[in-house]
Amino acid sequence: MFIIALTLTALCAFLFPSVGTFLYQLGFVVNLCIMAMYFFLGIVVDIKEVKESLSEKKLFFITQVCIFIIAPIIALVTFLVLGNYCSKDSLLGLIFIGCVPTTMTSCIMLTKRYQGNTAAALCNAISSQLVGIFITPLIISFILKTQYQLVQPWQVVIKNLLMRVIIPFSLGQLCNFLAKGKLNKRVPNIISFYGIFVIIYINFSQVVSGNDFNALIGNFKLPIVGTCIICLLQLCITLIMGKATHISFGNRIALIFTGTQKTIGLGIPLSAIFFTNEPSLGMGVNMLLIIYYFLAMVFTSLIVKILIARRKKTDIGPVVSKV
Repeated sequence: MFIIALTLTALCAFLFPSVGTFLYQLGFVVNLCIMAMYFFLGIVVDIKEVKESLSEKKLFFITQVCIFIIAPIIALVTFLVLGNYCSKDSLLGLIFIGCVPTTMTSCIMLTKRYQGNTAAALCNAISSQLVGIFITPLIISFILKTQYQLVQPWQVVIKNLLMRVIIPFSLGQLCNFLAKGKLNKRVPNIISFYGIFVIIYINFSQVVSGNDFNALIGNFKLPIVGTCIICLLQLCITLIMGKATHISFGNRIALIFTGTQKTIGLGIPLSAIFFTNEPSLGMGVNMLLIIYYFLAMVFTSLIVKILIARRKKTDIGPVVSKV
C-alpha cells in the first residue's frame, strides 16, 4: 500500500505539478495536513502503554539510547565526512534520519511476524514517538545551527512546532482523555497516513515545476551511500548492544526493529517546518527518509531471519511472542 501510494503521489506531481504549486503558494494546506496528522496521532496514542514499557527497563533504556543518542551521532559523523565530497544541501536528510524516532507500524508488525516481544516493541515505539515530538526538533535545530545553518530562525521553528505539532497532539490527547480512551479504535488512521503523501505531493510539485529537480537528482549518489551507511551501522549497534546486555532473544528481535527503523511520519512534517521556503531541500530530506525506511525494513528482516535460523540449529527452542 505504501509503495503504491508513493508511486501515485510522484506520478501526480509529474503530471499535475500546477495543482501542487498552487497549494504550495496557498501555504496553509501543508500546515493543516501536519496539524491534522498530529491531532489524530494524539487521539490514537495511549499514554498508559508508555508506562507498560518501563516493565522491561533494560530494553527500554537500550532502545531509547539507540534512537536518540547513537543514531544522531552516526548521522552527524556521516554528514560531516561526506560533506567534504559533495554539497551539504543534499546531505541534510541524513541529519533527519538520525534524529527522528522509530516507526509506529512496521517495527511492531515485523516484531510480531518474527515472534519477538511484540508488547515491548509497541510500548517502546510509542515512547519514542512521544519523546521524539519534543526531542527530535531540538536535536535537529542544534545540528543545523552548529554544522550547517538554521534555514528558519530559532523563534520561528519553535512557534511552528507549537502550532503545528505540539498543540494539535495535546488537543488529541485531551479528546482521548475526555472520551476515556473510547476514541482509540474509532478514529481512522487514514488522515495520519495519507497526510504524508499530500505534503510530498505539494513539495514535489514545487520542485518539478522549478529548475531544482535535475540538480536534486544529480547530487543524490553520495547521500544514498550515506543513508546505507547509517542504516547498516545502526543495525550493527543494535545487534551488539542486544547481545552485550544479555537480554532475551525475543527482546533482541524487538530491539533490532525498533532501534533501527525510522519514522517518516515525523520526519516529513518536520522537513516542511524547517524548510518552509526551500521545497527542494525539503524534498531531498523526504527522499532520503523514504529510502532509509525501505532499507531498514529489508536489512532488519534479513538479519532477524539469520538469527532465527541460527537459533533453530542450536535447538534452544521457539521464540515466545508477547502480544
